[in-house]
This record gives sequence, structure tokens and C-alpha cells, in this order.
Amino acid sequence: MKASNLLIALVLVIFASVASNAAGIKNKSISASEHENHISLSLVWSRKSPNLTAGITRGNHILYLDENEGVTALDMKSGKQLWHIDLSQEILAATNTGRKRSDVVNVMRPVVISDLLIVGVSRGLSGHLVALDAKTGNRKWTFDAMSASGSSGDVHGPILSPPALWHDRVIFRTGRGLTAVRILDGVQIWSVPMDAHGSVPFAVSAQPACNEHAIYFNADFGIAYAFDPRDGHDLWSVFTSGISVTGANNVHVVKITFEVCSPILINRYLIVADGVGDIYALEQQSGRMVWSVNKGNVLNLGIVNGNICAATINGLFLVNPDNGSILQSYAIAKGFQFFDCVLNYIIATNFSEGWEVLDIKTWAIIAHEDTVTVLSGLIASDGLIFVAGINRDGQKQAPKVSAYRITRS
Repeated sequence: MKASNLLIALVLVIFASVASNAAGIKNKSISASEHENHISLSLVWSRKSPNLTAGITRGNHILYLDENEGVTALDMKSGKQLWHIDLSQEILAATNTGRKRSDVVNVMRPVVISDLLIVGVSRGLSGHLVALDAKTGNRKWTFDAMSASGSSGDVHGPILSPPALWHDRVIFRTGRGLTAVRILDGVQIWSVPMDAHGSVPFAVSAQPACNEHAIYFNADFGIAYAFDPRDGHDLWSVFTSGISVTGANNVHVVKITFEVCSPILINRYLIVADGVGDIYALEQQSGRMVWSVNKGNVLNLGIVNGNICAATINGLFLVNPDNGSILQSYAIAKGFQFFDCVLNYIIATNFSEGWEVLDIKTWAIIAHEDTVTVLSGLIASDGLIFVAGINRDGQKQAPKVSAYRITRS
């Protein structure tokens, strides 16, 4: 099971029974690090979220909480709830069964695309991709993956990845293949099987990356794919083989073990990470490996000042995209799980040591917050830092989402 799925399961077990409550807290000051006396973190608002599962997503001045079987939208500035939608009914209605104790409804982390919030919802072999109005939460369309069939006639099954936008369509992974539907109304454009390429059916994928010519998946215990977004045909594949082999179109393929984070595109490279600490740079057009570097299990990839930023179990690393050389590194302790950027700062976290604010140019620590154990990452938007976690005071509490502002005194 993926590490992210284990974390979600752990959070659900600990917190699913805690009663729902929300309370605002404003203007509580948190001390800055001794390295910088003019920076502080001010707590703008905080509210309990007992059903929080996989994390938080930013939109246009709206924060979306990925909760147990639903999504809650908050105003970023105030923390006020704008709307909540229960998505479990999409699946329960599709399977024509009532609620049972054994029901497991998986809500994929939502993504904001254009003016839509798109969420994958699955239960067993049933799956729906649901498009909501990002401002109001009103349903715009629903794609029933179980009822649709692909080019091979197989049913799609559950939704296994968040979608990515390409022109007039969103493309995502289902139980046995890759599917594209129109963003306007959710009507299927094409669907192709993936298991013919060595894919493991029903393995969850991260959100794909795409450019004008291809859509890239890093999936299934590490098989990386490039597909043509126009019709879904295979461009190249990178297999888990342990040996050097020749793939489609005589493309040389490399060993990848399993996927833990979304791929990124930078310069002419596709950057993917495996589960044993390797980061690979593959040529976007051919899949040929250019370089690789090992810095421990990679949990998050991004771009900072034109370079690759990798959050690994051993710390945060800035990597030259052209040759894989390490330009900068920083670590609180083992267990980095996420980072993001806000203004001129990097915010980084691990599971147990709180989170840090770093100068984006020098990587010097300028603020530290250690009263919250971060559960599922943190993000930045509109000049604020949003953290999902629990207080580190030894008391049994519900998860909460808090907003902080970086201020200069």
C-alpha cells in the first residue's frame, strides 16, 4: 500500500469518531527563529476538521478540505465555511446498495481546473468523476466510470488518479485504463487500456503532468508512461524491469520501482521519482534517461527558481535539472513530506517536527512553528500559509486547518 494511503487510513482510524466543531482564533503571535528577529508567523484563523483525510487544495480565494466522503470549501481570508458537499451518495446510488458498516468510499484529492472543482469518488469497482462549480459547490456533471467502456470493451472501474487538463478535456486514470472526457459536460472522448504495457490494474496513480504533445503518468509501482492526449495512443513507456531492455519505438527504458509523487516538467525533461530514493530525468519526447540521483524516498517534487526541489525522507534538496547536481539542501529531521512556496519563502514540513519557513534564495531558516503536527501537507496562497494538523500537546483532538501570515516586525 502507498505511504500516502497508509497515512490517510491512519488519520481516518484516529479521528473519524471525533465530533465536528469549528471555532475561529485570530491574531495569536508565534515566535520567529533566532536566525531572523524581524520575521514572525501570525495565526490568522483556525478551525477544527474532524473528518479531514487527504489534505487541502487551493483555488481562487477558496480553500478546499478533502474530507471523509466529501469536500468542504472555506474562505481563505476568514476560514468561514462556504459550502460542504457529501459525495458518498454518488457511489451508493450507483451500486444500488444502502449504507453498510463495511462500505469504503474513497474521495480522491480534488483539483481545481478552470472554474471547476473536480473530484474522483470510488467504492469497490465503482467510480465517478464529479465536476462541481468551484465557487458554489453545485454539481455541473458526473462521469460514471462503471457504466462507460473503453476501446477494449472493459469497464473503467474506480477513479485512480486526479485529472489533468489538456485543451478541451481532462485526462485521468481508471481501473484498467486512461480516459479523456470533455471538460464542458463530462462526455467521454476516448479511453485506452494500460495493462497491455505491464500496468498493474487498480493501482492508484498521482496526478499526471502534460504539455502540448503528451500526458505523462508515473504510476503502478513505477511504470512511467507518455500518451498522446489527442487519442490516447502510447508514445513511450518506462518499465520496472531491473535490467536494461528496449521499449516501444526502440526507446531505452530504465528501472523504476513505484510511484510516490506526481511527475513534473522542466526544460525538456520529465522528472519522476521512485520509491527507493531515485530521481530520474527523462527526455520528454523519447523517454531516454538523462541522469539520476538518489537522495532518499521522494515525497514531493516541485520547481523553485528554475530548479527541481525534492522533498525526501532525508530533507529538502535543490537539484540542477540539466545534470542532477545538488545545488542546496536543508533538513529539520528525517521525514519531510511536503513543501510549497509563498512570496519569497519556502515552507517545508515533516510528520513530527512542525514546519519551517526558509528564505527562497539562501535557504536560511527564518521561522519555525512546532506546536502543530502536520497531517497531510501544507500549501500557500494569497500570502497565507495553510496547515492541516493537530496540536502537539498530548491531548486527543480533532484535526484542524489553520492559516498563518508571514509578517515583518
